[in-house]
Amino acid sequence: FSRMGNSLPYNINETAGVPLGDKSIWTLSPGTKKSDGTPVSVFSATCSPAAHNGFIKMKTLKHPYLLRFIEGLEPEKENPKEKVHFVTEPVTPLATVLASGPKIDPNAICWGLHQLATALNFLAECSLCLCNLSLATIFVTKSGDWRLGAFEFAGPLQNVPDSMRSIATLAPGLTGLLPPECNSGRFSPGSEPVHAIDSFMLGKV
Repeated sequence: FSRMGNSLPYNINETAGVPLGDKSIWTLSPGTKKSDGTPVSVFSATCSPAAHNGFIKMKTLKHPYLLRFIEGLEPEKENPKEKVHFVTEPVTPLATVLASGPKIDPNAICWGLHQLATALNFLAECSLCLCNLSLATIFVTKSGDWRLGAFEFAGPLQNVPDSMRSIATLAPGLTGLLPPECNSGRFSPGSEPVHAIDSFMLGKV
């Protein structure tokens, strides 16, 4: 274990860190609280505007079906040599659960999809589009509940064109999950409801 910044009382097991592939900028690592060994998950990414956006959204958005932000650490100035970290409840990417564990009960899947839809509805009510929904960015808690995370591309609908450019560079694996209009440049923020992109991506999941 190595220390995760001087101001956070957590350790991060960097050798067990798992990148979320080409669908997110974050690496997910197990960690522990230094005072009592409580297990946590630690998300880390190289400093960038996308990482800053994800950090701020995680810190400020509160909902039962979003990842529960515990603490975080972000450098005062953007520096590509530094990293952004935030700590959450212990979770596992849904993609990992599906690949390594026994088959999930259909009732649990229905409940998980309900939790995702409820969380997306909350974001829409906040006039936010997640723009990042995949098996790699849906997270499962120890109790089997599903949580939304990875908010690096989230923002108001009018910011979608900027988000698409960031996705193409930072998370190209998401492009195949986006509506065709986004990839072709025909998406018009002024004529689409705020939930349009996220609803399409939920259907792909």
